[in-house]
Amino acid sequence: MRLLWMFLLVIGKVNCDPFEKELIDNLLQNYSHLERPVRHHNDAVVVYVKFSLQQIVDVDERNQIISSNAWLDLKWTDYRLKWDRSKYGNLSKTRIPYQYIWTPDILLYNNADNNFDSTTHTSIVIGDKGDCLYIPPGLFKSTCKIDVSNFPFDEQVCTLKFGVWSYNGDQVDLQLQPGGGTDSTEYIESGEWKLINVVGKRNIHKYKCCPDQFVDVTFSVALRRRTMFYIINLILPCVLNSVLTLLTFVLPAEAAEKVTLAITVLLAQIVFMLLIMETMPPTSDAIPLISKYFACSLVTVCASVGGTVLVLSFYYKSPEIDGRMSPLLRKLLLVSIPKLMHMEPFVASRAKHFYTNHSVASQKLAGKSPRCNGKVPRLEAGNTNNNNCDAILRSNNNRKGLFESIQEQSAPKQQKYKGLKRMKRERSSNQLALLQHQQTVQKRLKNFSFTRDDVKSETESHVKPAMHNRSQSRDSYFDIAAPDAYQGKDLDSSTASSEIRTRNSAKSTGKKSLSCASSLESARALQEILRRLQRINRKVEQESDNNEILLEWQYAARVLDKLLLWIFSLFVVIATLATLFAVPNINDVFTM
Repeated sequence: MRLLWMFLLVIGKVNCDPFEKELIDNLLQNYSHLERPVRHHNDAVVVYVKFSLQQIVDVDERNQIISSNAWLDLKWTDYRLKWDRSKYGNLSKTRIPYQYIWTPDILLYNNADNNFDSTTHTSIVIGDKGDCLYIPPGLFKSTCKIDVSNFPFDEQVCTLKFGVWSYNGDQVDLQLQPGGGTDSTEYIESGEWKLINVVGKRNIHKYKCCPDQFVDVTFSVALRRRTMFYIINLILPCVLNSVLTLLTFVLPAEAAEKVTLAITVLLAQIVFMLLIMETMPPTSDAIPLISKYFACSLVTVCASVGGTVLVLSFYYKSPEIDGRMSPLLRKLLLVSIPKLMHMEPFVASRAKHFYTNHSVASQKLAGKSPRCNGKVPRLEAGNTNNNNCDAILRSNNNRKGLFESIQEQSAPKQQKYKGLKRMKRERSSNQLALLQHQQTVQKRLKNFSFTRDDVKSETESHVKPAMHNRSQSRDSYFDIAAPDAYQGKDLDSSTASSEIRTRNSAKSTGKKSLSCASSLESARALQEILRRLQRINRKVEQESDNNEILLEWQYAARVLDKLLLWIFSLFVVIATLATLFAVPNINDVFTM
């Protein structure tokens, strides 16, 4: 085994390059890596720096940290590391580990990692002229002030500040390599961020701790966010959510789901805002653009809930409790606003004209008749006065027409309204028909002027069927039983004539009394019918007024729905366009 190890050592010594070994031994002989490579202590070592960005690993907006993969390219000249090529087999370069020679202690000032030195130390390439090349790769985590004012259409500029930690500017001078000191030819594109440019800058600072000046190089990395992900997953759902807010005012109040839809949209908007808050830094320096749009949408949704409640409160107003709306409100919601929105005005076209005719007809029906002072003659059981009988007989003259009017007023049952215009049309036609019937009844009650012969003929025509049996019994007593009673008696002509006149007078008086009594019964029935008709008429008028009030409130609710629809639509469009035009790089949003 020992022989084997000795053999391998001999082979290794034989195979190594004697020129490079001799060169390294000569270079490191009497060399101290603690000394700066300068001939005089007042001289400064010039170090040329280049930053080669490889990849943007992550941008943490919440913690405001950017992670990048990059290489540092450092060059300087060490006069102690020069040699003559001809003496070492024309060897121009050699590599020595960094711990054996002097290297500048360059660190990332704005480092956010636990390990302050994030580079991986490698060997240094040394040329025959004494030039040193040191390229330590590293994963740098640096602090970056995130400007979220235009999120998600934002551009971020993150800086990486490198400087010598132990030496001031008079001892080690940092300079940018020719070409700006940056290189991004090997950059790997990120799916979230687009690299705009990388710019380096040399700075000289004088800190409070030390009287000397220190030199650093700062590399600014400009990034632009790729917005397609946020447009599809955040902005488009938010816009659609705002459109759903408008559908709240399209949904009719009869569906009873307006408030449910508005609250559902509100909850969805809150969920989207929570998602945005998880990615945004908790800072008050700026409000993100999308947060402004979400806030506008949230205000819109909350206002839509309030508007929906207002519309439903108008729609379900009670005529008995709330009554009619005020004249100013009626003018606005039933005339002015519908006209402005090209809707058919409610009061100006139909309702106002109907109210006028309805009030006039009601006054005529209740009215002040010059003959009866607006009252039906009150009849008593024992009163058989000729004046009352005349009035009763005159009223019976139009009894047939009155009964026909009563039958005409028994309208069919109202059908359920299916729409606002149909309700208005059917209701107006029914009420106009009722007014025509009322006017007909009033005219027939007022035109009671007949002669005695008309009264008698009308009375006989109406009472004759009722008195048929009594007339037969009375005629049999006066006309048939009389000849049997006087049969066989010897009476003179004067006595017979007197008895015949007495009998005819009694017969005429009985007929008149029975006719008046029958007319009293008919008049009482007619009076009861008139009272019931007036009661029905009052109830129909009350129901008609309540329906009219209810239609006014429902029409006002429809007007409010349409008005709020236009207002919220205009607000959503303006908010969306304002957000869109506030984007600083609108031309590049959809091109990435």
